[in-house]
Amino acid sequence: MRRWSSIVACLVAAAALSGCGPSEPKAKGGEGQTEEQANYALERAKKKGDPDELVEVFQKYGQFAAGKSALRIAARKYFEKALEAAEACNEEGVKKNLAKIAPYTSDDPQIDEAYNETKDATGKERKRCELVHVDEQVKKLEAKWDYVGAFKAISEAKEADGGALKTRRVELTDRWKGFVDDTLRKIIAKRSIKEVLGDKREAFESAVDPEALPAEVNADAQKRKKAFEGCELLFETMEDGWVIDPPSKWWTFGQAKPRKPEAPKTETGVVMANGIPFHVVGKGKIGATAMLAAGPAEGDLWTRIGSIKLLVPEGDARPFDTNFSLPDVLIDQRVLAPVSPGSDTLRPVLVVGEGAFIKVRPIGTTGPKYDVKKKELRGWALMPGQKVTVIVGGAQKPGEVADKAQDERILVRISGFETFVPLADVRVKRADLPALPE
Repeated sequence: MRRWSSIVACLVAAAALSGCGPSEPKAKGGEGQTEEQANYALERAKKKGDPDELVEVFQKYGQFAAGKSALRIAARKYFEKALEAAEACNEEGVKKNLAKIAPYTSDDPQIDEAYNETKDATGKERKRCELVHVDEQVKKLEAKWDYVGAFKAISEAKEADGGALKTRRVELTDRWKGFVDDTLRKIIAKRSIKEVLGDKREAFESAVDPEALPAEVNADAQKRKKAFEGCELLFETMEDGWVIDPPSKWWTFGQAKPRKPEAPKTETGVVMANGIPFHVVGKGKIGATAMLAAGPAEGDLWTRIGSIKLLVPEGDARPFDTNFSLPDVLIDQRVLAPVSPGSDTLRPVLVVGEGAFIKVRPIGTTGPKYDVKKKELRGWALMPGQKVTVIVGGAQKPGEVADKAQDERILVRISGFETFVPLADVRVKRADLPALPE
């Protein structure tokens, strides 16, 4: 849509010089020229429609009305071309056409006023054009996964409307999140980074680099970068890796020997006790060893796989609370045994022998060893929250474990008060223990 000003439109009637106010351009031309020649030259130039030729008519016959009309018609055409160029976002075209008429603005106040108005109009178009340019640039950069460049293109736009740029930045942020999230989901679904990214891996890594992206997306970028690092661990460092979503709860079994994600082939030297719970967010293999990736149960998927802290050998863990089950090797292990054959009341004991029967000795007493059937034993279930009965002064009082056992004593909460009691005085009803896993 053309945006001709009233001044420019007024110049359409330049040939007649009517209705446009007074004007006395400087007289130009040489001796011996006639008005008839000027009129002829004007008509011929008008038919061709070339503003350059019309300017030549003015330069030659400026002392005649036809010469003055030629300049106004030329000015109108230059202004039209400048406005058309502005609408087409052709900045060079705007400059070129305005430059051609600029020297003659002092010859005619009407032309000078129209020149200024046209310059203002093209200036407004320049702001719109910068937005168009930014949109085109951002689209090309997004196609190449260059989101760092796309954000930069918007931030470097200086003449465009600030509100429009802010809107584009918000929209780009939403598209960036969608792109990264969709790509991570594809990686998880295909269980392969190479298959999804191909030769665009460097571009994707840049797209989740918080140091390269704007500050306002730093937290989102940091989360997604760590999620990608989790994918690298599961699908590249490990073999046959996959994500477990939602996470599943496991417990260490016996003496678990965890490894760090940054050194998955090396044992840390740390030994985890039996019965420590953790959540599995992924699985895979390191060599021939099946490994469980331990992470948080809280947060979204990117938070969980981006926060893998330990790798636990699957053979050192079980998908049920191992405190309630028996370890594979019983010798020197603390377990719960019936106070007498067939009893549903259990007490803490130490296993001292294995055979057809299991030989146990009560903990914290000098009582005799005795034999029990293995099926009557239960694992060391004296963990915080476990219901127990405590023998106090010959009487039995209900309570619950408040903390893990220390040598031959344990902290128990009785009637709201916590106190240490000997393990020898602790009893557990079989009915208060959960069922063993099948």
